[in-house]
Amino acid sequence: MKSGKFNITFRCLPYIFTLVLISSFSSPLFADMGGIRISDAKVTETGQKAIILHNFDEEILILGTDLNADKPTGLIRFIPFPSEPKVQLASPKAFESAKKLIHEHQLKKLFFTKSSTHVNNVEITFNEQLGAHDISVIKINNTADFSQWISNFLASKNIKSENDFKDIAKIAADYTSRGINWFVFDYVNIDSTTKMIEPIQYRFKSKQLYYPLKTTNSFGGVGSIDLITISPCTPVSNLAPGCFGLFNMQATSSSELRTGEVTDIMPDASQFFGKQKLFVQMAQFRGDYSFSNDILYDFSKGVNHAIWVEEETPGIVYSRLHEEAAYRPVSLETFQPKDQSYSVKIPTGWQKSESDDMLIDKSHRLYLFNDDKTMLSVSTIAEPTKTAERYLFDLQRPDFKPPFEDYSKTETILVNGQKAIRIDIKTQRSPLLGSQDSAIDVVKRYAIFPQKEGFTVITMETPISIAQKHQNLFELVVKSLTLKEKPTKKATPTITDAEYKVFEGFFSTPTKEQANYPPYFEYMLRSRSVFEMTSVINDKNKTIPKLLKDVLGSDAKTMFDNYLKNNRIEHRITDRILVPDFSIYTEEAYRKEKEQHGLSRTPGMFGPGTYISRVGFNAAQNRAIFYISGNSAPITAYFVIMKKTDGQWEYEDALLDKMLIP
Repeated sequence: MKSGKFNITFRCLPYIFTLVLISSFSSPLFADMGGIRISDAKVTETGQKAIILHNFDEEILILGTDLNADKPTGLIRFIPFPSEPKVQLASPKAFESAKKLIHEHQLKKLFFTKSSTHVNNVEITFNEQLGAHDISVIKINNTADFSQWISNFLASKNIKSENDFKDIAKIAADYTSRGINWFVFDYVNIDSTTKMIEPIQYRFKSKQLYYPLKTTNSFGGVGSIDLITISPCTPVSNLAPGCFGLFNMQATSSSELRTGEVTDIMPDASQFFGKQKLFVQMAQFRGDYSFSNDILYDFSKGVNHAIWVEEETPGIVYSRLHEEAAYRPVSLETFQPKDQSYSVKIPTGWQKSESDDMLIDKSHRLYLFNDDKTMLSVSTIAEPTKTAERYLFDLQRPDFKPPFEDYSKTETILVNGQKAIRIDIKTQRSPLLGSQDSAIDVVKRYAIFPQKEGFTVITMETPISIAQKHQNLFELVVKSLTLKEKPTKKATPTITDAEYKVFEGFFSTPTKEQANYPPYFEYMLRSRSVFEMTSVINDKNKTIPKLLKDVLGSDAKTMFDNYLKNNRIEHRITDRILVPDFSIYTEEAYRKEKEQHGLSRTPGMFGPGTYISRVGFNAAQNRAIFYISGNSAPITAYFVIMKKTDGQWEYEDALLDKMLIP
């Protein structure tokens, strides 16, 4: 329906979904978003719970407020929006699920006093839910008729009021002058029992995190705001008071979420967020309701990793390697393994254990232990197929990620001219089996050094309560490492970065039922191990098959010529095909199986496990072809064509080339 200059949409809803919590405010009007007095009843807002979900393009606001009055009365709340909101019922599990996330992910805040800083847990409480809403969504094109519209709205509900609503019209005029023209009017009935108004979900377009505050100024008083955000970044990286432009607002630590953890709050979370990482954080305000601005936050100020508190040094928040740690004198001594592949300085007096398996799995590991439950290790993995990239990939994508585990931003540093990758992980150390100890929170610090064959990694694991104490020690050990790579007789040619991206796209292809795949092709897609060396092309395969030529079209000659050129000899494949649970079947493993079972392989086509060739590209580098074969039942081989869409390689087509039935 329409009234005057306004476009009106009318709905009745029982829920409201938001990411903000406001409490402890007393007023005869609605207290958090703006309100309209319609009787002489004294209305009190004792708490507001809210959640904001944001995907950098849209925001979902879910709001649940605790209200009561000294006698039964109606109340109209009004909420401004920067674009037209879509209004629907929120999930009834939204707030309980948000509370569970905060508990499971151990969000904490720093509590500051004149003498010290403490770490506090975050708690949320809920009251019984109250009845349904009567909601109108309007667009204000001219505020001159705003007061009259409110009077007509109340008259339609047989409500009389002597208020001329000029103060409310002034607030509306302030918002419309800033281009905020959409308002939601929410009518509810309340009484003397404190209850939480059921949550409603508001979804609207906004590149920035938006939350209106200026509407509260007409009410005054003192209260609290608890703002929970779920978004593809941590909005606030500084846990000291003053976030979102409010002096008395302070953020908690943050934690990475899996999309599945959000479905009880928002059932279509996977569609809303896509493949983006998610982080949950909470911000709390305590003070006067006197705001000069709304919250309109630019997400570019956020960070794409979790923020946590390292507790040993009061007030110091998780730091990065490029920041100078507090200096603590440390006694160090030089260590070299027997093969002298590296030199490093280690702390004096720590218990030491060494494992040298160079002849078995080409690894050497040094372990150091301190009495305060801190462990330090230096590991060298010299297997040619092993890479630092894969090691980091597996660190960040474990088969099971507990809610309390979080990862810092990865960064590249230089140590004695050698590139290294830095990352920290907050997790828990389980107690020894049979002991009465409990799990403890720990920080694991990693410095990963890629090498021509394999990698070296320095790791320190320390209880989070003393993590800052050993920060300087870790930096000194890392900066002391000098690598001495052994010269190889003759380097085996390796494949390119672009080819690894093609393989990642292929092995990420879903094995859909009824898909237009060649016979038995699903076995190739399900492969999670490929042979170390690429297949090569036999002379008889140098002519492009007609069917393949038809599929490749105008790209046929360029792609096939490039494919032939790249596959004249074998090339080594490393474990840089970065998809979950993927490994390389090595020449050494093949040699052992050959000795035991008499297996043989043919570089041109078939052999143990799955074979892949190098990749041939078209001139535009947006189509690719390679050969894959496998020892499934039956034994099959295919030409695979991939295409690049929006920067990602995707399956285009495949042709069965050979089939052998043993």
